[in-house]
Amino acid sequence: MAVSEEIRQRAVLLLEKFGRRNPSDPVMAFWDVELPNDEHEQAELAEAFDQLGVELFNRGETQEALEAFWPNFLLRLRIVHRHPADRGAIRDFASAEDLIGLTFIALDKLDLAEQMLPEALTYRRGLFEDDPSDAHAAYLYGAALNHMGRLEHAKGNVEPALVYYRQARDHLSEVDRMWSGVSYIEIELAEAVEWLGAIGTDHR
Repeated sequence: MAVSEEIRQRAVLLLEKFGRRNPSDPVMAFWDVELPNDEHEQAELAEAFDQLGVELFNRGETQEALEAFWPNFLLRLRIVHRHPADRGAIRDFASAEDLIGLTFIALDKLDLAEQMLPEALTYRRGLFEDDPSDAHAAYLYGAALNHMGRLEHAKGNVEPALVYYRQARDHLSEVDRMWSGVSYIEIELAEAVEWLGAIGTDHR
């Protein structure tokens, strides 16, 4: 979804306001007041927070990225509660969980990552199994397997990590065969293979 400059600036200003709040004030109380109730606004603002968070994460500003991913998660949660059977709402909510989970891994908060990534995997597996012809759902399921491998690897659980990485490699290889030439599928597959190699297993 394209985000207008107006919505992007609104998200930026909200994050700046969040940064100025009294640190002792509850995070949820702040966002309960500041986030919109209109569903269209919720979807637009969530996308803006998502994009800002990714930009911050890619710049190495991990804590700031988490602060952007959190309102994205809360907005996606409101939307999926309103539309619990909508594939798009489920997909976006699972992606919000996934982004927070990866950020918690980067912050070495593995117990918190474990609250997000397994559920994201469950949702993404369900979307793929419901419609295996959906290329995006197929890719996201492979990415979720990869990310569970990263979580188990970060926890020092080599064998479970290998299982997830192998599953990701095998699944994404099939996805890449069916939808060849899609860069983000190829990148995710290469990552699975790289992680397998990094922990010393045969990755043929």
